Amino acid sequence: MARVKDNVITMGLSGRVSKTHQFRVMYGETWLAEMPSERTTPFTPEETARHEKFRQIAQQVRTELSDPVEKAKWEAQKGKYKTAYGAAFAFYYKQAGE
Repeated sequence: MARVKDNVITMGLSGRVSKTHQFRVMYGETWLAEMPSERTTPFTPEETARHEKFRQIAQQVRTELSDPVEKAKWEAQKGKYKTAYGAAFAFYYKQAGE
């Protein structure tokens, strides 16, 4: 991916610009990236189990962070993560083991 710096025309632009490239905005920065390729094989049982674990942890974190007291706790502990959601998700994902 290429980061777009100080370009008034592309600042904040997102979406597909051709069949092969797209603009993405991540954490306030605009990036030019290749379009993701479509998957041609079915998911394996291990991948399906990992996806389900991810969904369950994401739901748990969303529910927990809907409480302002819990969200403040995670905001104070976020450390290297940019958001409270990221910190909480990483904590619970590590707890679940993989």
